[in-house]
Amino acid sequence: MEISSNNQQRNQMSEDADLFIQTLDDQIRFQDSLMPKPKNTKTSASTLRSYDETQYPRHKKIKQFTPNKTIHAAVEEFDDLAIDSIASEIASIMDRKVFRGIYRDSLSAEQRRNILKTKLIIKHKTDSMGSILRVKSRLCAGGHEEDKTSWTDLYSPTAGIESIMILLSLAAFRSMKMEVIDIANAFLNVDVADNSYTLVEMDKQLTAFIVKRHPKYLKFVDDEGRLTCELEKSLYGTVAAGRSLWRELSKNIIKLGYTMCERDNCIYNQGTGDNVVYLSVFVDDIWIYSKSQNNFS
Repeated sequence: MEISSNNQQRNQMSEDADLFIQTLDDQIRFQDSLMPKPKNTKTSASTLRSYDETQYPRHKKIKQFTPNKTIHAAVEEFDDLAIDSIASEIASIMDRKVFRGIYRDSLSAEQRRNILKTKLIIKHKTDSMGSILRVKSRLCAGGHEEDKTSWTDLYSPTAGIESIMILLSLAAFRSMKMEVIDIANAFLNVDVADNSYTLVEMDKQLTAFIVKRHPKYLKFVDDEGRLTCELEKSLYGTVAAGRSLWRELSKNIIKLGYTMCERDNCIYNQGTGDNVVYLSVFVDDIWIYSKSQNNFS
């Protein structure tokens, strides 16, 4: 009787396993059937791009969910939230003296050709119910139009995923605490390189918004209503912004007594034993690992 009972249990477990596998296979086939297939079957670069764009329609939904808007459209939709967001971004730029006005007529023809266009990226964040939490604005330069031949090194290191996983494992093993610091407007705090001469222009809407709040820039507006400026600080989108930020962060972290890791230049440590502190830098986010709460102050 016991042998018969054990056989029945094994058969039941086998049937359950087969049913689970069959259900999983059905789900995979069903999901595959929902994914649109590329029309062209040749394995070319254009085919791979079209395949990626059609295979992941969720990415398109995200872009449609938080679209970039013009200033007029954003103000029309979000009213005071948009105005406050744009004003906050412009105020941050002015407080840090990111650029200075330039008379466009004083520029040579070559300098005019190298002027970068800017764009005010305006997006909104919502909660799970679709209610608007906040509107975020960011002024970006068109770095894709920038001449990269004048730069010798544009590589901007970030903490490797392997280093982060090791630090997380070490923190869990040693019962360390962890905090994350997000540096607000990080790029706007970094001076441009000594040999850099980057010119940017604002469109009519952004120029009008700036001049209304900062009339001193009115004299730099040309006949077409554009404001031309020379960058004195890094701006989001410029090709050298990432490396300039990393170099500035590294210099200041080392001044505080930290040692840079030779294998990963975005990992730093200081102290020994229970007082040891590890830092990992990922663009403008700094992760701090330490066992002592005093090290977070």
